[in-house]
Amino acid sequence: MAKLIINAGHSGLDGEYELDSKNGGFNFTKAEWYLMKKNVGVVVGDFAPGQPMDVSVMTALGLVLLRRAGKETLFDAFMETTDSETTWEWDSSEVVEVPDAVDPPIGSGSPASE
Repeated sequence: MAKLIINAGHSGLDGEYELDSKNGGFNFTKAEWYLMKKNVGVVVGDFAPGQPMDVSVMTALGLVLLRRAGKETLFDAFMETTDSETTWEWDSSEVVEVPDAVDPPIGSGSPASE
């Protein structure tokens, strides 16, 4: 279970929001997919196995959690939060470590060798 904790000094926004990502991954409605694409540009492919959880994905998940909590009127306030005001907690079974990318050696057809 993933949990978003918001501590931005906003009484209506601050709190803990849980997202169940077990049992086959995230189960989003069409409205939630539309919400993520419209507001942050996140699409289905961004949730493919091995894709990084970047700031856009984390923001999109936050918007879904607020919608599920009936707090759509607070989207603008959430979008104004900083990383220090939002914290994500992930169950260790949900975290997949991806090794850092290795640059190709010079001379292997990379732009640096041309």
